[in-house]
Formats: sequence, C-alpha cells, structure tokens
Amino acid sequence: MKMQNNQICGVFVTFCATQEVVARINALFLQGVGAVVVVDNTPFPPFFSDLSIEAFVKSPTIITNRKNLGIARALNQGCFEALRQGYRWAITLDQDTAVNGFFVRDLLTVYERIVVHDRKVAVLGANYVDRNMGRPAHNVIASKSASKVKDVITSGSLMPLEVF
Repeated sequence: MKMQNNQICGVFVTFCATQEVVARINALFLQGVGAVVVVDNTPFPPFFSDLSIEAFVKSPTIITNRKNLGIARALNQGCFEALRQGYRWAITLDQDTAVNGFFVRDLLTVYERIVVHDRKVAVLGANYVDRNMGRPAHNVIASKSASKVKDVITSGSLMPLEVF
C-alpha cells in the first residue's frame, strides 16, 4: 500500500523560536502533510502564545512545556501526540531546518523504492546542506537514491510511529 502525504504528521521541536519557524511549518503543510505538532521547550512566555492562528496555512497542535525538557523528550511527546491523532508516520524537524518544496515527495519516493523490495524502514534520514561547509553532508550521486548509513540526524527524518 502506497503511503500518502496526508498520512504523515510533522513533528517540530522549538526552543526560543523566531518568525522563521512559521514559514517552515507552513512549508510542510503546503506539501500536504496531514498535521503538524509543535513541541515548544521555551522556558519563558512561549513564542506561539503571541501568534495569531491566521499566520498558519492550517492550525498546528502546539504542546507548551514552559521549560527545556530536551530534544529527545520533546520528540517523544510530539510522536505520541501524532499517534494519538491517528498518524502512522512522522517527519521530525527542529526550528532551524528549512525543507525544499519537494521534501515530502522525495522522502516518499525513496521510501517506496525501499519497500518495493520487501525491506523494512526503521528511519529514513534526509541529506542536508551543512551551513558551515555549504555543501551536502553526504556524497549521494542521485537525489532520490538511498544509502544505508550508520546514523542519521533526527531533523528531516521519516519514521514509523509503530516504534513508540
């Protein structure tokens, strides 16, 4: 069965977010994800409390911790909320990650190429441009190919929520 964009929930972890995160959340909504959950680890009045809901293409679910619980705990909170909402897959992101306009489509294309061979996917990580080096972190020849790697960063990863 082919996975669809609307079966995926975006999970953003934020800490002292800026206006840029609104555009990043909207970029994911515009790519057709079913929902976005934002877990805000900001200890003082959170950024999202002052934000008008009209700033978003679609309304995200916002979990406000009011203290920094760490990225791992926040990711768990967001993934459990995505599960509660009925999603089976999550794309995990942080506030500093900007995705291109084909990010979700490209992740799903790579996913389909893997599962067609009856392989299971634990996590599908995306390549990223290292802003310090100005080039992709991994040398991948084709943009829609997959490579087995030892580790991936959490931001920009697609994972099945059945592991939670």
